[in-house]
Amino acid sequence: MNKDPPPLLFPILRKEVRLRKEEFGVLVYEVGERPEFKVINPSKAVILSLMDGSMSIKELKEAVAYIFNSSIEEAKEAVNSVLDEFSDLIELRKEKAKIRRRYDPLDFVYKPKKPREGLIRYKAPLRMALVLTRRCPLDCIYCYADRINASDPEKTLGLERLREILEEAGSLGMSDVYLAGGEPLLRKDFPEVVKMALDAGVYPHTSTKGWPVTEELVQRIAETGMDSMQVSIDTLDPKLQDMLTQRVGSHARMVRAIQLFLRAGFKVSTNTVICSYNISEVPDLVKWLAEQGVSEINLSPYSLSIYKPRDDLFPTIEQYQVLISELDKVEAEVMERGSILHRPKSIEGLLSGLTMEGAPGCGGITLGMIVLPDGRVTICERLGINPDFIYGDLSKQSIVEAWNSSRIKEILATFNRENFKGSPCYSCETFEKCVGAGKLCYFRIVAAYGGMKVGVPDPLCHMSLVRIKDVVR
Repeated sequence: MNKDPPPLLFPILRKEVRLRKEEFGVLVYEVGERPEFKVINPSKAVILSLMDGSMSIKELKEAVAYIFNSSIEEAKEAVNSVLDEFSDLIELRKEKAKIRRRYDPLDFVYKPKKPREGLIRYKAPLRMALVLTRRCPLDCIYCYADRINASDPEKTLGLERLREILEEAGSLGMSDVYLAGGEPLLRKDFPEVVKMALDAGVYPHTSTKGWPVTEELVQRIAETGMDSMQVSIDTLDPKLQDMLTQRVGSHARMVRAIQLFLRAGFKVSTNTVICSYNISEVPDLVKWLAEQGVSEINLSPYSLSIYKPRDDLFPTIEQYQVLISELDKVEAEVMERGSILHRPKSIEGLLSGLTMEGAPGCGGITLGMIVLPDGRVTICERLGINPDFIYGDLSKQSIVEAWNSSRIKEILATFNRENFKGSPCYSCETFEKCVGAGKLCYFRIVAAYGGMKVGVPDPLCHMSLVRIKDVVR
């Protein structure tokens, strides 16, 4: 920082900012749909924790000098450095502000452990997917979910229990909750669930296929304070869309949902599943969505489903090459209209996820929790109700109890090298950066072997004897 900030300004963390102590450092992040978690030194967290709007910068420096038993000059340098580094997370007020969130700075006075190589699991989940229902009025041919019909009976968590879960999520500093389905808007109390998440300080987001969306429902959701909505749409061709969803009239309802949410002032994003049937239609759809005022356009390559696998839905590499070339031509126009396009940037980038080197670690066992409609907890939404991967039950456990259950410890133990004796993984020099780092995917293993199988290479690995398709034909 080139010059000292005015000493009588009152710094306060923005309302979306959270701090959470972990054994290897303190996490700082903002609640939201796309959170970025940064690990910082505890001494910086102490300074940030004092920025609650109750003291001026001058008083803050004096407090830091006292806590760290340092000189005022040293405290001044430390505070200025934090104000500079985290300026996007801090507001500077002219007067004392109402305290939004109070942290005890002494909680962050500790010596963090050195991060170990391999699987790092947080002390509690940072994100949650709350599957409100498996019911859905559509039956999309590409869907990975173990859906049931809209009229089928279903055991679900009641509103009061959902309130307790969301309040605990907020107390743990959870960033966001994805309200998933099925079709989540089929729940009559969907707006109430949204309001409970917002009241708990957890950012709620969801995605709808648009079928149940009405003007009245949009208004009820808007009244909760929720201001963003994702709508799924795959093509501008009504007949093709209805074929993909296996429901006549689905395209018209998707378009109507987009228009209703835009008209109500929502920030509308969309998701498009790219498959062999609609891949040539995607560029025109992207342009149209930008013209409508959609803020973010997400393109999701079709990936494997274990409930209704369809190899014919995988596009070819050649089809993706044409798509990426066409998207290159329209992206500038899309950006000029103020839309953001989340797309496969290149064939190389698309295919990098099809190797163990490019595969991400499993968020379902390290930082996220997936809760099924009846409260059972699983490591992966794509594995649905497979009992091998159920490790808790929020109908009778707290989030923390489920997160630390004996079953999840058993699942985590399957990533240990000793379980891989007799397989190529056991002597592999990259084991700790691969399996040990949680990159092994049990969804792919179930898809390849028909069930849970411990001690085998991931089907993406070149050493695996069993391979699967997962993105391209």
